[in-house]
Amino acid sequence: MSRRLAAAILLSAAWTVVRLAAEQDAPPPTMATVLEASTATDWQPLDPANTLHMNVGGGEVVIRLAPELAPAHVANIKALVAERFFDGAAVTRSQENYVVQWGDPAPEGEPRLPLGAAKRSLAPEFDRPLTDAPPLVLLKDPDPYADQTGFALGLPIARDPTAGRIWLIHCYGMVGVGRDVAPDSGNGSELYVVIGHAPRHLDRNVTLVGRVVRGMEHLSTLPRGTGRLGFYERSEEHAPIESIRLGSELPAAERARLEYLRTDTPTFEALIAARRTRTESWFARPTGRIGVCNVPLPVRSTPPISDPTVGSVEEVAARAVAAIRDRDFETLGRLADPTRGVTFTAYGYVRPGHDVKLTAQQLAVAASDRTVRRWGELDGTGNPIELTLEGYWERFVYDVDFAAAAESAWDRRLGQGNSLDNSSEVYPGARVVEYHFPGFDPDLQGLDWRSLRLVLAPAGDRWHLVGVIHDQWTI
Repeated sequence: MSRRLAAAILLSAAWTVVRLAAEQDAPPPTMATVLEASTATDWQPLDPANTLHMNVGGGEVVIRLAPELAPAHVANIKALVAERFFDGAAVTRSQENYVVQWGDPAPEGEPRLPLGAAKRSLAPEFDRPLTDAPPLVLLKDPDPYADQTGFALGLPIARDPTAGRIWLIHCYGMVGVGRDVAPDSGNGSELYVVIGHAPRHLDRNVTLVGRVVRGMEHLSTLPRGTGRLGFYERSEEHAPIESIRLGSELPAAERARLEYLRTDTPTFEALIAARRTRTESWFARPTGRIGVCNVPLPVRSTPPISDPTVGSVEEVAARAVAAIRDRDFETLGRLADPTRGVTFTAYGYVRPGHDVKLTAQQLAVAASDRTVRRWGELDGTGNPIELTLEGYWERFVYDVDFAAAAESAWDRRLGQGNSLDNSSEVYPGARVVEYHFPGFDPDLQGLDWRSLRLVLAPAGDRWHLVGVIHDQWTI
């Protein structure tokens, strides 16, 4: 993070604290008042494609995966889930003030559960190059285990600026990959979660893959194992795992409706400040400092929206991009303009009468739509884009994770290529939000940028989706 950006965030956070105090005519805000004053844009919904739903002991545990920081291990865990490996697994270890571990319950020497297409071993992902780092909000407080600590993507992260490395931290609720002595002996078939005091000595010795965001009580309250390291000594003590599924495998109604507080916002900075110096009346001597694992990472439930078109244009846009990401076509059908439908554009320049338009009714049932349509022509060759809706979605709607885009803007073009932007002419009076990635491969110098523009038309106190415009560099 640049010094200018860091200074801007700190200044904005300080102003948030001052504003909250002034508004309430009270001492500096508490965490509760900071969260009460948060806005919809301070929160990030879970990505179903990177969310695990584990059913164990009659309860559900929801785990948010972190592919940005352990891509190979997360991919292998997904492969194991696809093979239904964990449906025959069990919790085999519960060590007091340490971890709960689950995986193959077979004793040593007994036949193991088949891995299927998943890999048997993986190179460790204990840390990553600093060049791969997402925007990091640093704590000013010293840490005994790392030169710098902070947060990114809603997760605790450490940084060594001299070595140029970053890594996830073993805080409460973090999920790691069990391994043997060899660093490459972990593949995700054995997982554990921290249930006690943060075992920071494990940092950079184990690959961390995510965090439990709901249902910790179903793991932390399990009977403790009496064997070495808290392993259960008898198979009858195991807690069988009924199933583990990705959220994207479940119907929308069965997915966890959760969102976590973004850590790249002034609101989160204000939360850190409120927890660093506790101003509640009970505290006789506030410490004025805080450890990285003592900073709460709030998660909240999102109640079903009775009408997703009601609210500010920013709120409706957030629902729309989340529904696009989740392929929640029922919600997209409700967001769509009931008379104009939604027009899909592959390459920036909208061509009315040529681009495909789907009605609200067609979108609502699109999950079962296998119709091959002509969506336009491929850039460069002019060959027809003839795809099913699913194929078009993967290539020309959500080919990257736009809900977590690096940049966004309203009524202002971010992706700059050689295609014209005529959205304001085709959709007069509408608002256009653009979700933008400036590039992925440094060698391409930004030529691999991607944008998704959503066009929202006003209708009284509602906003309807009328256009979905994908854009990228064209020849």
